[in-house]
Amino acid sequence: MLRACMDYYEPYDYTTSFFLNDINKEAAFNAFNFYDNIPYLQNWYVYNDCREEDTFSDPNIDEWYAYANNEAGKEDIKAFVYKYPLSDLADYYLRLRKAPAAPISEKIRKNKFAQWLGRKRNTDALAYLFYAKKCEPLVLEEYLDANNKWATSTHDTGKLDALIKTGLAQRAKTKSQFLKWRYTFQLLRLAMYNGRERQTLKLYDELVSDKKYSGIMYGRCLGLKAGALFRAGDSTQMGQAAYLYSRVFDMSDELKPESHISFEWCGNDHIKEAFRYCKNDHEKAVIYIMQALYQFLEQEKSGIAQMKNAYRLDPNVRGLEVIMTRELNKLEDRYYPRQLLKKDKLKEGVFCTYEGKTYVYGGHIRDKDYSSYIAQLKTFTRQVIDDNKNSHKAYWHIAAGYLDMMSLDAAACTLELALAEKYKMNDREKDVYHILEALCIASHDEVITAKTEEELLPSLKYISQKAETSARFNQVNHDIMIIILAGAYLHQKDTVRAVYCLSKSQQNFCKNKNKDERDPNVDSRFIDAPGQLLEQMSIDGVRAFIQKKNKTPFEQWLLDSSYYTMDVLNELDGTKYIRLHDFGKAKETLAKVSKQILNKRVIADPFAETVTDTLKVDKTKRRMNKYVFAKTMAGLQYKISTNHADAATMYKYATGLYNISFYGKGWDMSQYYHQASDRNAYFATPERKKLPLANRDYYDVSEPEKYFIMACKTAKSKELRAKCLYMAAECWQKRCPFSKKADELYYVYNKKNPYYINALQNPYFQQLSRKCKNTQFFAEALSTCSYLRDYVKRGK
Repeated sequence: MLRACMDYYEPYDYTTSFFLNDINKEAAFNAFNFYDNIPYLQNWYVYNDCREEDTFSDPNIDEWYAYANNEAGKEDIKAFVYKYPLSDLADYYLRLRKAPAAPISEKIRKNKFAQWLGRKRNTDALAYLFYAKKCEPLVLEEYLDANNKWATSTHDTGKLDALIKTGLAQRAKTKSQFLKWRYTFQLLRLAMYNGRERQTLKLYDELVSDKKYSGIMYGRCLGLKAGALFRAGDSTQMGQAAYLYSRVFDMSDELKPESHISFEWCGNDHIKEAFRYCKNDHEKAVIYIMQALYQFLEQEKSGIAQMKNAYRLDPNVRGLEVIMTRELNKLEDRYYPRQLLKKDKLKEGVFCTYEGKTYVYGGHIRDKDYSSYIAQLKTFTRQVIDDNKNSHKAYWHIAAGYLDMMSLDAAACTLELALAEKYKMNDREKDVYHILEALCIASHDEVITAKTEEELLPSLKYISQKAETSARFNQVNHDIMIIILAGAYLHQKDTVRAVYCLSKSQQNFCKNKNKDERDPNVDSRFIDAPGQLLEQMSIDGVRAFIQKKNKTPFEQWLLDSSYYTMDVLNELDGTKYIRLHDFGKAKETLAKVSKQILNKRVIADPFAETVTDTLKVDKTKRRMNKYVFAKTMAGLQYKISTNHADAATMYKYATGLYNISFYGKGWDMSQYYHQASDRNAYFATPERKKLPLANRDYYDVSEPEKYFIMACKTAKSKELRAKCLYMAAECWQKRCPFSKKADELYYVYNKKNPYYINALQNPYFQQLSRKCKNTQFFAEALSTCSYLRDYVKRGK
């Protein structure tokens, strides 16, 4: 329902390695802000290409920025640290040391971080970066070589020993703690990445031991020690490794994803050992949080137990709110939609049935009863609120309110929101507050009235405005407009408002850069939910809604920026008249449509003569819009009705009718969507016979057949008679009797196919081959139509 704001952290989605690189890692391991920026109902993003609002910072670059006294831009630091090849750094290092060197590159000269290093004559920092670059071939699968090209890493024992020796010497030489810790990381990583776990642990004991450091490198070094213990493999060391990963998880937002998945790799069977290393209740609480963040489907209701354990040990442990959010996500995904559908007396998975047609809600709803689990979560939430030990007071009232909402108790939810409002809410909590407020108002009464709409409007505007720039809020907007509002309006038989709610649900899904284009995500073929409803219903009620004077602010908001303008609706209505072959009404209706809308669908000339039914259109042939077609057909229809039509007129009218059917090149005069294969085509299926007349005529071309025969009877030219008989044969052929065998052999093209057998019994083939055998058209048809050719051969 509100999943866009409630996506939870799925650690097994991570594909990144725990062992981070100080060079060339870019933003993939930037500060995660694992809890602080995600207080409630917010996606726990993995590092992948789908991340929204990719503006998070890189903690490594942040620390380099502080090291440079904020005197160099972060982008310049990032380029210098991550992107410049070894050769550029070597040249610059030699120049700062006043040794002979090649001229430095222009990008180095212009780089503000390089300028800062030059002003300070900071060869220590440059020496470290040069050293880190030299380490890359031994620790990365791919690295930037001296020519700034990607190269494959190699593992050379001699180089490894030399680099470790050099790193230890340079580390001892520098006085900067900032650089010492970075050297420590490089040394540990060199040993670890080259399978030297014992050396890694030895280096850790020598260089780190019990030292503490507030920078990011302390957590990285601790993680490398944990990795070495993990690789050692015995149960005691695995338990210690799991414990260390939990410490890294707790101390570093940047390393949470990697430390969590590493914890799972080594901790699943060694949790008891991990707990033995914990020095206090807080550390134990962190392990419970980490366990709760990784659950399989069969453990989907175990979050409450982990939360209780963590809360008992440390009521303010970071992540408690995350676990509760995760539990709310599950309920929202697997329980709440079913509750809403039940409330509106709709079948599970269905949001409406209109005129016999079923419209299905796209969400996956699991058939499970979570009501007892909701009760447990409510009890826990109430305990946290009443204990008054947790500092996130607004959060827990909002969570309690949402649990009430899932139980369809809008009044209780409203009370919780009022209590949450008394505390200072951060931006995310404010967002969810508005969402729940909208849910409460919409769900408070059985029927949505004008008063309800007035109360809802501010929250809906807030949500839709946020949806313009946020993919999460797009989903929120989508779900509220469909499940809450459209479902309710359909239940109370207000189909017009339902259509515009469905339209509004799709409106902002992708911010449209072209302000003149409306609703880019509404399907102009009318095959999405609002389009299907409009296809089924009379347009008169929608017209009246648009033309209504003194609209309420809510009604005007529904119509604002909607794709379904009067122009679009008139075009749809005119198309419906074309389907009914009421070309006079079609002409009258389409005359009201702007040329801009009409000319969006310029269609192959439906009066063009064709011998084959292939839908490939010759782009050089004449094309026309629906209004021109309707006007022409209306004129032909009038002549026929007043007995002023000659054979050519009736032939042209019949050709127009045939070409707007499923089989013709102008099918899009009457339809918005065409399937290459359609069960109702070619065979007179039971389903075809039950279709409304407008849709039946799309498949059953009996009416054009009638006019082809009428034209044939009055035609004076043998060529025209041949054309009429052939087209009548085409029409007759499209209602092949349906049978079980026909269904089984529908896609089998051979002489046993019932369609083929029936085609060779075509009565018009007999007339055509007897009466028009010597015409030019007959020769053309014989060369292109295999059915006619086989018929003639069989006759011989």
